[in-house]
Amino acid sequence: MKRAFICIVFLFLGSVSLWASSLLLLDTEGVPLGRVPYMVQGEERLVPMTAIASKSGWTLDTEAGVEVLRVDTLVLRVRRNNPFFFLNTQCRQFAFTPQEWDGALWVPLSGLFKALPEKLLRQNPQDGSLQIQKIKMDDIPSGGESSRSSQAVWTMNTVIIDPGHGGKDVGAVSPSGTMEKDIVLDISRRLAKILLKKGLVAKLTRTDDRFI
Repeated sequence: MKRAFICIVFLFLGSVSLWASSLLLLDTEGVPLGRVPYMVQGEERLVPMTAIASKSGWTLDTEAGVEVLRVDTLVLRVRRNNPFFFLNTQCRQFAFTPQEWDGALWVPLSGLFKALPEKLLRQNPQDGSLQIQKIKMDDIPSGGESSRSSQAVWTMNTVIIDPGHGGKDVGAVSPSGTMEKDIVLDISRRLAKILLKKGLVAKLTRTDDRFI
C-alpha cells in the first residue's frame, strides 16, 4: 500500500512539473505578452495554438475539424492527430503529430519555427524566450479582404497518400504470405491514378518498398 501511494505521488508531481513548464512571450519590441505553456514529448516541445493566437492577436478558427491560424499573408491549417499540415497551399509535415489536450491543439514548436518566418516568430538564443509579431487592430483586414483571401487559399489541388509500412515494416502477413505493406502500396497507387483522372495532384509518401 505504501509503495502504491509513493508511485501515485511521483506520477502526480511529474505531471505537475510537466504542465508548469512555460516560455516567456515577447512582442517584437521586447514587451512581455505573458507566458506560453509547453509539454515535452520526446525531443519535441508542444505548445497550444490557442495560447499563441490569443496573446499575439493572430486569428485562430476551426473549420471542418481543422485549426486555421492566420497571420500576415500566411494561413496555417493543422488537423488533430495528423502530422501533415498546410502552409497556404504547400503541404508540410511536423516532426511530431499534433495532439489535443484540454480542448486545445498542441503543435511542435520546432515545426512553427520552420513554417513561419523569423519576423513573425523566433526564439531568443540567450534566454529561450519567444518573440512574436503582435497584430494590432489597424493591421486586421476588412471582412471583404479576409473572405477573398480565405477563399483563394482554400483551393485544394494536392492530395497526400500515405501507404504506411514498407521495407522492414511488413505489417500484417496473411496465411499465404501476402504482406500488408504490398497491399497498401498497390491500393495507394490505384487511388493516385483515380485522383489524377479527377484533375488532382496525388503525392505518395513512398512509391516503392522502403521504410520511412
